[in-house]
Amino acid sequence: MNEPPNSDATAPGLQSLAGQELGGFRLTRLLGQGGMAAVFRGENLLDAAIVRAIKVVHPWLAEDPMFAKRFAEEARVLERLQHPNIVGFHGVRREGKHLIMELELLQGQPLSRIIRPAGAAGLPAASPVHMLLPAAPAPPAAHP
Repeated sequence: MNEPPNSDATAPGLQSLAGQELGGFRLTRLLGQGGMAAVFRGENLLDAAIVRAIKVVHPWLAEDPMFAKRFAEEARVLERLQHPNIVGFHGVRREGKHLIMELELLQGQPLSRIIRPAGAAGLPAASPVHMLLPAAPAPPAAHP
């Protein structure tokens, strides 16, 4: 597998895509980033009312044939999943040096903003259970 261009796999390379057009979308805001990809809020160029989460793989990974194969396999799995508790999949494509996945954009906030760090007066024990309970039917749907 190719190595990242430097020791920090989350270097600002993908962050610079915010405000750019890619894969038929204007990437309006970076939502999150990890070692393999970044996810942006994307507005469709033909209809700005169509808003999606656009996952963009780091170019150094997208160039790796084995990674691209696994990315395509992930897309095939997501295409088969149809469940209200699993994020909707809208397609995958390559544009130039980028592998792109188009996903349903969910509204909300990360659990890290809801659950306080250890040592602080956190949520009652039942609260996380109630937050995660609606997601419980999803794993059996993904593994029939």
